[in-house]
Amino acid sequence: MMVDGELLDRLIQRIVEMLGDMRDINLLVRRLPASAEAMAEINARIDATQFAVKGIEGSIAGTAKESQKICKAIEGMDKSWKDMKTLVEEMPGKLSIPSEKIDRLREEIAAHAAQLRIPLVKEIVHKHNLDAYLAVIGVMFIVALAFAILYFTK
Repeated sequence: MMVDGELLDRLIQRIVEMLGDMRDINLLVRRLPASAEAMAEINARIDATQFAVKGIEGSIAGTAKESQKICKAIEGMDKSWKDMKTLVEEMPGKLSIPSEKIDRLREEIAAHAAQLRIPLVKEIVHKHNLDAYLAVIGVMFIVALAFAILYFTK
């Protein structure tokens, strides 16, 4: 905003210098008072310059209003950021878990971790339960065969 003010000041100073130079040149060269046509032209230029200056002042005022809105928005964001920060800082205090529950959860995690460390190949054991039955059936078959041989050989 300071840059706009400095720019406006320099513009006004240049216009004043140009008007002064024109008056001085007119008086020196002609050694006559300025004619009505020249005065009308100078007045037209002055009016145009004043119109331009008012336009610049209006845009500067609009820029100032917008910058004030932006500053207010930034202040609002700072406030909401601080509110969010305090909310996050207060969160651990609001989320309290009893130490017994924490210990139980740690034990469950340790048990699950131990289960996951066991490879699946070692966990699955293929065991035939028919081995004992086959042995008993085999022995009974041999005994029955022995009886049959003894019975028919007599």
